[in-house]
Parts: sequence; C-alpha cells; structure tokens
Amino acid sequence: MKSIPIKTRIRESYIPGIGYHELMRAVFPEDEYPNAWRYSNNGGPPGCAMAFGRALREMRAWVGPDNEGRQVYLP
Repeated sequence: MKSIPIKTRIRESYIPGIGYHELMRAVFPEDEYPNAWRYSNNGGPPGCAMAFGRALREMRAWVGPDNEGRQVYLP
C-alpha cells in the first residue's frame, strides 16, 4: 500500500471552519495510524502533532482561536 503524503491528506480532509484537533484526527485516523496517537513516556503531544504542525506551517495555514478551540484556515 502506497502512503499518501500528509499535505495531500490535509487538503482532502480540510473543510472551512474545521477545528485543529478534528483535522488532525481526519488526517491521522486512529485505526490506520495507531502509532501516531501514542504519547512519549516523558509526556507531551502525540507523535503525529509535530509532523502535522510542520505540514500546516509549510502550507502557510493559519491556526486561530475559536469559541470552542483552535480553527484551521488554509490559503
């Protein structure tokens, strides 16, 4: 099975007004990427958070506050 690049998965999963964590769960479904949701023994975010955040920065996405959390805006 050929893996789909993360930026492609973000573009396919993005809908205007989607929340940060909701988009991250859509890009890294737990049943397909179980290791992505594991936490370090030292605490911190799940393993997928670093790759997800970097991809958003490279795509020049804006993550802003929302009434219920953070919302993602793609140009």
